[in-house]
Amino acid sequence: MLRTQNLLPAGAPVKVLARGPGYAVTAAGQALSAGAPGQTVRVRMDNGRIVNAVVRDGSSADLALE
Repeated sequence: MLRTQNLLPAGAPVKVLARGPGYAVTAAGQALSAGAPGQTVRVRMDNGRIVNAVVRDGSSADLALE
């Protein structure tokens, strides 16, 4: 059985990027769960809010805006 390597470990600092039509915003947070590229992880933002974001690499994730 193959396993994907968790590139973003739990507890690591992460830069969260939120994009929309005509804008992009970044914010700092901390990964609450580990994940590989393409997987969804929970991230605690600096203001204490918890969001779900998709891992891009070992230090950043994309926030899906609804």
